[in-house]
Amino acid sequence: MLTLLASYFGLDQQGKVTKIIIKYLSSLDGPSVLVLDNFESPWEAPNTRSNVEDLLSQLADVPQLHLIVTMRGAERPTRIRWSRPFLKPLETLNRSAAKECFLDIVDQMEDDSQLDALLDLTDNVPLAVTLLANITSYEGAESVRSRWSQETTSMLSEGVDKGTNLDKSIKISLSSPRMTSLPNARQLLSLLSLLPDGIPEGILTEISLPFDDVAKCRAALIRTSLAYIGQDRRIKVLTPIREYVRVTHPPTPQIFRPLKGYIYSLVHLSHNFQLLPSTGLVQMLSNNLGNIQTVLMRAMDVHDSPSEWKETIACVIELAKFSCITNLAPWSHQLTAGLLDTVKNLHDERLIGQCLFTMGEIHSNDSFTKDALQCFIDVGDVFSQSLPGFE
Repeated sequence: MLTLLASYFGLDQQGKVTKIIIKYLSSLDGPSVLVLDNFESPWEAPNTRSNVEDLLSQLADVPQLHLIVTMRGAERPTRIRWSRPFLKPLETLNRSAAKECFLDIVDQMEDDSQLDALLDLTDNVPLAVTLLANITSYEGAESVRSRWSQETTSMLSEGVDKGTNLDKSIKISLSSPRMTSLPNARQLLSLLSLLPDGIPEGILTEISLPFDDVAKCRAALIRTSLAYIGQDRRIKVLTPIREYVRVTHPPTPQIFRPLKGYIYSLVHLSHNFQLLPSTGLVQMLSNNLGNIQTVLMRAMDVHDSPSEWKETIACVIELAKFSCITNLAPWSHQLTAGLLDTVKNLHDERLIGQCLFTMGEIHSNDSFTKDALQCFIDVGDVFSQSLPGFE
């Protein structure tokens, strides 16, 4: 940092460079502004942070010199009397500004719903909006959405620096000293990458994660802006970061298992809805629907023991029934695609019957319903044979 400053101002670097820089800046006539961009580079390393903050403090004491610092994350260097009110960390664009930015590059789009769908992939992060718009301008919206389902953030990572390569920008934050000093912070981030709805702060301490520095890890993620606290007080991760982490740093079984247990406990609450309807339960599950579906999709991709498979499938069936009863949200057909084949491999006739019955309700298909009834008859399940829907 000293070398760069001295070199920029054309100063002699022999002797005490700090004094030479301070003397030069103090001699300038009139007000001046010194902008230190990418300041986390010299400041983040714990072994040099104190010296960097000392230098920053001396710069701030120079009369008529105004200091502007930009850096990744939500922290600000200490030992400085920053002007008040403090500037808040930059947020994502609002949807109107994101559209304006996107259309400034693409020019126009015939279908506004396509534009909203594309911006949903970016979470209105300026870099992601810009890169996605550039690709859309020559590939078209349909092609981009199709590629995203296969490539996610890697399709926005063809550039060579953090200004043109989204993956590289995220990787810089992940490899920062604030993150590497807490190895479990990346594990916590991998868990949050499966939770598009975020998670209440208190829940993190309740789901028995396999490390005891959860609070420190959470703080590190927020300080580096890899996660943030939403207005609903949930810890969340922006879509581009979530997609990158989900692909490059998926959660280990030790992390995923307690999360899965928490999510399944939410789904099991829906089982009592027919006996005791509750608007509170509908709201709670609605607030977590994205989390539930994402975790269930992940669980169906992981090769667990037969008993864990059965539990996952039972949860899919319970959630599907609940969604049909409450019209909670458009049902994710990704969850039920291939579900029947999976269930048949478990050779559990009752479970096959439940799956067929649910598929019949979702797709309004009498053929599924008839096959379900036959399964229940074959195993002597009188209770299931009396379910509404069987004539």
